[in-house]
Amino acid sequence: MSGAAPQTPWMSGRRPALEIDAGERPAVIHYLGYLRHASANIVESLRAIGARDDGATLVHCAAGKDRTGTVVALALLVAGVRREDVVADYARSGEVIDKIMGRLASTTTYAADVSDAEGNPVTDATMDPTTWAAIATRQRPRAETMQRLLEILDERAGGPLQWLTDAGLSSAEQQAISTHLLG
Repeated sequence: MSGAAPQTPWMSGRRPALEIDAGERPAVIHYLGYLRHASANIVESLRAIGARDDGATLVHCAAGKDRTGTVVALALLVAGVRREDVVADYARSGEVIDKIMGRLASTTTYAADVSDAEGNPVTDATMDPTTWAAIATRQRPRAETMQRLLEILDERAGGPLQWLTDAGLSSAEQQAISTHLLG
């Protein structure tokens, strides 16, 4: 594949339904929403990885932990990476969450999304160390979030790979992803 890389919009299309249990942690509910409402886009993102015949593939979103974390976790599982390593990789984004949130707070696009515990937008002008620490704590990716998401896929969909198959990612496409990522 050469030329411009495909860009995949996030929330369009709908594939396999996953029930969303209100008793789950908010981040788990959020990620289940991706699987429920953006499955076609997740599959397209993974197809883009598998379609590359050379070079790297960039997967990104605003913070690189939620949408990106979900897509990358699934790609790594397709490639046969051990689940505990996938979960650890996801949680590693937490090491730089302060910098990520600072970058987002400084942009016009995402500044309104960075808020304090009461939901008030936080800007550089209103930022104090206590507020900053609270925001980073709330936004920090946690291993147990990804672990629970994968457990739910095991329980309700026959596992992440079966969920991807049901969402339309063929075994040949899964093999192409694995080949591309593992070389």
